[in-house]
Amino acid sequence: MNRTVKITLIALLVIGVGSYTYLKAQPLVHGPEIQVFSPRNGTMLEDPLVGVTGTAKHISYLHINGRQIFTDEAGQFSEQLLLYPGYNIITITAQDRFHRDITKTLELVYRPSLGQKESRTHSEGTLVEQEREAPLGLRILHN
Repeated sequence: MNRTVKITLIALLVIGVGSYTYLKAQPLVHGPEIQVFSPRNGTMLEDPLVGVTGTAKHISYLHINGRQIFTDEAGQFSEQLLLYPGYNIITITAQDRFHRDITKTLELVYRPSLGQKESRTHSEGTLVEQEREAPLGLRILHN
């Protein structure tokens, strides 16, 4: 075989091995990834129960508001959360095996729909019901 052919074959082999190594090392270099499908950040909701769904890649641990959750084989997660009336912050944190973290934060507003009542008990033991009268105001009823 001619010397030029040998050099060309060796160069192609080195390029092939280098490309393969680069592609396989990408997950290690980039660290964990989180993609949230729903709900969208800044959403105003009228239902207190919200489903948080998304995917997480290259992770060892996944937490929503400090509680560990799990993904399926494809890296997808789905978790139901109960919102408080008003402003809510949901924090999704992932960590890979090299202890690199990534955090996604969702800011949601739960605003009960018109006519929906909420009951709470004061520290004195009295029951207070709140009824939505108008989008901007609350009427408090004491029982």
